[in-house]
Amino acid sequence: MEVRNTLEEAGCDPLKELARIAMDATTDFSTRVSILKDLNQYVHPKRRSIDIGNLDGNALNINIRSFSGAAAKAMVTSEEAVRKMLDDDYPEKN
Repeated sequence: MEVRNTLEEAGCDPLKELARIAMDATTDFSTRVSILKDLNQYVHPKRRSIDIGNLDGNALNINIRSFSGAAAKAMVTSEEAVRKMLDDDYPEKN
């Protein structure tokens, strides 16, 4: 807190000063970009990856299906064909 107090007593707001320098057209372009990149992290934090594993401790199975040819045509032209494919692939869900 000592640094903050000292800056306040001096009337210095580093954030406002950096923003002013970054927006000054006479400031070197690479300096402007550097300042804006540093400030951007406070406005738009980086997203983190999240764990999508299951929470019950059982194995997580991912099935990737490729619908090509006749199957793709059936999906587009007939909802019933899709239901039949799903019924054939996943009978335990019925």
